[in-house]
Amino acid sequence: MRVEDLDTPYLLVDLDGLEDNLDRVQAYCDENGIGLRPHIKTHKCLTIAHMQMERGAIGIVAQKLGEAEVMVAGGVDEDTLVPFNIIGRQKLDRLAALTKRTRLTVAADSGYTVNGLSEACSRAGVEVGVVIELGQGRTGVETADQAAELGTLVDQLPGVELRGIMIMPSPPEARPFIQETIEKFDVKGLPHSIVSGGSSPCLWTSHEIPEITEHRAGEYPVGGMKHLSLGTHTVEQCAGRMLATVVSRP
Repeated sequence: MRVEDLDTPYLLVDLDGLEDNLDRVQAYCDENGIGLRPHIKTHKCLTIAHMQMERGAIGIVAQKLGEAEVMVAGGVDEDTLVPFNIIGRQKLDRLAALTKRTRLTVAADSGYTVNGLSEACSRAGVEVGVVIELGQGRTGVETADQAAELGTLVDQLPGVELRGIMIMPSPPEARPFIQETIEKFDVKGLPHSIVSGGSSPCLWTSHEIPEITEHRAGEYPVGGMKHLSLGTHTVEQCAGRMLATVVSRP
């Protein structure tokens, strides 16, 4: 089949460019002792997720519970993070079931979320990992004290295991917030084996926050105009191309 034979619009992905991006990002993380946790929100593709895991990724991020279920069912089941507050009986029951198929961690930024997780997982006789999300003008707690207070709640409840903190995005300027939170956790004797940074643009400065143990990034396999402007991708490294047909012109 020729490109000209494809129906449009059609998304084309250059395999060489994609593999180059996977290799160089994994190499950067390996060189800096940072676990790479790819976010599958951009590609939503089992084949690419397996390629990322084969190169050394420590696990995946799936924004929605349904996306996590698909990935785990497709064999990407080593370690899964859902960076979102999961609430509601139906979703919580699905979450509890998923803990039996993957090492699952979820984010929380409120006692309401944490209590719901605890009740659902206790009812199912399972345990789910929890990371406290630090706010950056999006979701997340606003202060280190709030993070430590919520972490204490997680540490005391059944069915949930406190694993650390996450933040999105994680530019170098976020380091004081991360450091203060870790200090508060240490004072209370709270575990923080996971300190998770996030965003593809912030990936390349993650070594400037030595407290980070892993980084979440989703756009880097294909890149785009944002990455061109930031200098993290060349035109050749932007592996996604949209094939379109001009149907009219003035």
